Order: sequence, then structure tokens, then C-alpha cells
Amino acid sequence: MNTIIKLSIPDIRCGVCAKPIQNTIDKIAFVKSATVDIVDQCVSVEINDLSSEINVNDEIAYKQKIKDELMDIGFNALDFVDATTPNESQQNIQVPNSSKIIRKHVLKGLLSLTLGCGMLALGFIGGISTFAMYLIASLSTVATLYVGADTFKEAYKKLIYTKKLTMDSLFSLSAIAALGTSIVALLVPTAGLPLLFDSALLIFGFRHIGKAIEEKAKTKIIEGLNFRSRVLPFIEISESDVKAPVNKLKPGHIIVVRPGQIIPVDCEIQEIIGGAETILIYDTIVTGDTLPTVVGKTQKLLAGIKLAEGNPSLRLKVIRPAAQSYLAHLDQNITEARKEKAEYEDRVEKIMQYFIPIVLGIASLVGLFVGCFFTPVMAIKSAITILVSACPCTLGFIVPLSIKLGIAKAAALGAQFKNGKVLQAADEIDTVVFDLNGTLTQGKPEIKAFHLDTNEKRNKNFYLKIIQQLEKNSQHPIGKAIKDYVSKSVNSSTLEINAKLQATGVTGNMDGHCYVLGNKTLMDHHLITLTKNKKNSNTYLIYFARDNQVIGYFEIVDPLRKDAIPIVNSLQATGKNVYLCTGADKSTALVYAKQLHIPAANVMAKCKGSLKFSEKTNQKSKPEFIQNLIDSGKKVAMVGDAGNDVIAMEKANIGISVQSKTLDEITQNNASVVINSN
Repeated sequence: MNTIIKLSIPDIRCGVCAKPIQNTIDKIAFVKSATVDIVDQCVSVEINDLSSEINVNDEIAYKQKIKDELMDIGFNALDFVDATTPNESQQNIQVPNSSKIIRKHVLKGLLSLTLGCGMLALGFIGGISTFAMYLIASLSTVATLYVGADTFKEAYKKLIYTKKLTMDSLFSLSAIAALGTSIVALLVPTAGLPLLFDSALLIFGFRHIGKAIEEKAKTKIIEGLNFRSRVLPFIEISESDVKAPVNKLKPGHIIVVRPGQIIPVDCEIQEIIGGAETILIYDTIVTGDTLPTVVGKTQKLLAGIKLAEGNPSLRLKVIRPAAQSYLAHLDQNITEARKEKAEYEDRVEKIMQYFIPIVLGIASLVGLFVGCFFTPVMAIKSAITILVSACPCTLGFIVPLSIKLGIAKAAALGAQFKNGKVLQAADEIDTVVFDLNGTLTQGKPEIKAFHLDTNEKRNKNFYLKIIQQLEKNSQHPIGKAIKDYVSKSVNSSTLEINAKLQATGVTGNMDGHCYVLGNKTLMDHHLITLTKNKKNSNTYLIYFARDNQVIGYFEIVDPLRKDAIPIVNSLQATGKNVYLCTGADKSTALVYAKQLHIPAANVMAKCKGSLKFSEKTNQKSKPEFIQNLIDSGKKVAMVGDAGNDVIAMEKANIGISVQSKTLDEITQNNASVVINSN
């Protein structure tokens, strides 16, 4: 397996910066591929090594080679740090502090705008003495050079090392032109040139405020964009009081995971501490199922699965390191999905590459043209005016205005669009693919009915009180639902029953009778014969038995959201193709599809979040289903809420996250649009 090296590059500012970085790394002999991420300001490099795994010294050497090559073109590369990097490893790594960067831009922006507006006001007042004018001009010049120092430096570096004109170049040329013209006008009043000290300051004022807003927004977006960041950097090692870094775990290591913790790497259950046979886990990130799943000894568990509260701790054997875990696999899939979308973004980058030379060319031509018919002073004024007005500050405030209004209107209606590109792309969508659990359904178990055998109905209240006591301390979602349902029918019970909670239900003894409340697995464990099957495929049965005989059962459903059917009908009425793609079994998916009026041919069931489709193994995945639709010429929106929906959402033209009771934060952060729960 090829090794992935990730480096942070704080100097990446736009696609124009990313291009030379990509070209430089691609030329390195041992590099198989590289992906530059402008949002995360980093680069992921895949090493084309002949051996199965490079050693630590080789990896350090490869990193240094990449850093040296990037330094040669003016970019400083640092070791990448994320939430899985242990604190002691971070001490020797210089990581840019986002809050300091934002504060620096805000202070410089406020300074520039204050002085710029002051200069503008003085221009209207007039009557200023020569000495005062020289003093003000000196202050403005020093302030301009100070607030524009970083921009001047970056423009120079990019021009010298990459031979590219960037936005920094345009800002620098505009500011220098305005400043130079102002100094000449001040020293040679007879030249008739305008004083533009205010323009130079205002250019950088808006530049810094814009950078501060951009950095703040980027910080919020980056937080929680990847799955591995949800795992604690250290994990408890079995038979030891010490904790080991998660990214240093190797196959064969034995770790301990406590209730409520997320399993950090792919593992196999070695022991359920305390001797229990089964435990409850939340594998929503794999299957999308919002209810906990029962697993037993020797079961393999993927990274990202959560051990439910109230369960015993687990002793687990590591089967894959963190870099090859399921979470790492998800992150890599997200990166690849973003990479595929970059083709459209390349067009924008190419336009920006031509934009700056075109602006300079137009300014020069206008200056020459005006100079042929008017005075040189008028020609200089015309050229300077074009340079200053063409600065992206002006465009940045006017052009996005209509887009922002559209985004604000959508937000007021409960839909949060990440950017203007998504808002524009939404108009082209002709196909909508829905996840089921938690997206179209409420993601919370609900008791549909409680049935008692005919001979036992006269004792219904008594049995409800027993059930109330059995579920009294339950933390399981189904147990809580049963407890809430029973509490509506009977008052608090004073019965004393010795209840024992298990992963698959609860048992208890009272007055010489043994009561069992749980699913089919628990009934089979107690050798209790079942005679009742599901009425519908979308119901889940919990059985109630006394002395090894079933006397009743609960029908449990995950009900559709109240607006699910109207939304699907509305989409279909506007000509959209609606599909259902879920991890649920086929029969369950078809029952819900019928309620939603989605054709059976548009239902794809038992789909995993990242496994690729294979006809031989009959494995299906949501991302590949989305890709097949796109390949057929459709513009697809994927709507989901769980971790197993993320890659499919990234594959789609637009990914839409629906807030739910089981909302996965990573899914929301990676979505193009977030729909509020209300």
C-alpha cells in the first residue's frame, strides 16, 4: 500500500497558488500523485514506493525533499497537525494560529480604513498647510507600506519563483501606482496629478477586512470536516495504566474502549469486560441505522462505531492502523470526491490567471490611447483609475450582493447554502436521492401498538406496571420509548422487581415468575418459542414473555417526518426524479417507498456508505449509485444525515444534510446545503 504524506502550506491563498505547487510536486520522482487542498491549506502526497510500507527514516527524507522543492518556489511547508496528532508531537511543529491571523487582518483593516476615510475627508475640507500636508502624506505612505507589506512580499515571491501574476500582484500594482502618483503630485504640484493617498489605504483596508472574514469562515468550515478528528488522540492500552497515541497503534495491540467512546481504529472484540455475551453499538457511520445494534464476541468493529452508554467496556485487538482504518478510508474518499469536483474550479483559476494580465493590458492601452489625444497627465489618471477600480475589492462587494441576498432568503426559509456556487448549481438539479433513516424518517423509535394475548388482556394494567419497572433504568432508545408509552397509560408503579438490563432487552423476577422483555435474540437465548411474525416490513417487534411463554408484544416503527410525503410529491410535481438509497433491507425500503409514492424501480436498498458495488459479491454502495446516475447524464442532489451519507453527498452535484435527532456533525460540515429540522 502506498504511503500518504500530508503537509500544511499556510501560504496557499487561491487556485493560482495551488497550480505551481501541484506542478512542482508532480515532477518529484517518488511521487505517484498529489492533491492540493486550498480550504485546508495542505497537500496530500501519495508516495510511489516499491515496498509495502516505507520506514520512518525514508518518510522523513521524503517529507524533507518535498519541503525543499516547495521552498524553492517560495512556499513554506510544515508537518500537518490534526486532532489525531498527540500533543507532544505538536510541540515541535509550528502551526499558524487562526485567531492571531484574524486579529492581525482586522487591526490592519481598521487602521487602513480609518486613515483612508480620514484622508478622503481632508480632501473635501481643503486649506491645509504645506507642512501638514507633508506630515499627512508621510503618515499615509508609512501606513500603506506597513499594511501592504505582506501583499508586496507575496507578490514579489510569486513573480520571482513561479513567474505568475496573482491577486497580490494586482493589489500591489494598484496601491503602488496610487501611492506613487500621490507622491509625485505632492512634490510637483504643477504636474496636475491627483492625490490618491486615500485610495491606496482603502485598497488594503478592504483587502484585510475581506481576508479576516474569509479566515473566520474557513476556520468554521474546517472544524470537523474530517472523520478522524472525532477520535481522541490517545487510547487506553490493556493491562496498563498508560495511554498510547492512536496514530501509533499497530495490528495486534490490545486497547480498551469505554462506554460512550468511539472506536478509534478497526478492531476485533477480544473480551467483553464483565463476562457479558453481547453489547450494544451504534454503527450509524457504516449502515446509517439510527438504532443500536447487538454484537457479540469475536465481532469485527470498524473505526467510528460508538460503544453505547450503559454497556460494559470492551477489550479490542487492533487489526489495522489508524492510517488504514475505516475513518481514514472515509476521509480519503471525501478528498477524492473533492478532487473530482476541482475540474470546474480549474476554469475559474484559468480565468483569474488571464484576468490580471488583461487588466494591466487594458490600463496600458487606455493610457496610450488617451495620451495620443490628451495630456500625459490625463493618460496617467485614466490608467490609474482602471487599476484601482479593477481591484477585486470593488468587485468583491458588488458582485456577490445578489447571491448573498438569495442565500439570506433561503436561510430564512430554513435552508443554509454554503456558497453562491451551490445556489447556482441547485437550479440545474433534475434528480434527488434520499437516504431513509433519519432523513425521511424521524430517526426515533415510536410505539405503534401494544398487543396482549386474549387470555391476558384483563391483566393489562398489571403487566404495563411490570414493564414500567423493567425499563425503569433503561438507556436504550427502544427501552425509553417503551417506558414513555407505558407511562401514558399507568401511574408510577410501586412494584418491586429485580430487573437485569441486557444488550437485547431486560429480564426480571417477581413473585416467583420470570419476565423477559426484548427482541428475538433475547427470546432465543431463553429458549422461548415465537409464534408472532412482523405484520409489516417497517415494524420492529419487542416481545414480552412470562415463564418462557410470550404473552404480548410491542410494534415499533420509525415514522416518516410529517413533511416527507409532501416534499417528495412536490419534487415529483416539478419534474424531478426521486430515488431512495438506504442501508435498510429491501422489504423495509419498499414499504416506505410505497408510502412516499416512490416507484419500486427507484429504490436501492442495503447500500453501504463506502463499499464499492460488485456484482460478484452483491455489495452496493451509495457513492457508486450516485456516480452511476451522474454518468447517465443526471444532475444529482443527495439528501442524508448520517456518516454513511457523506461520500455519496460529496460525489453528488449537491450534497444536502438534513438536521435530525441523530445528526452527524461531519455530514453537516461536508454538505453543500443544510436543511433545518423545523
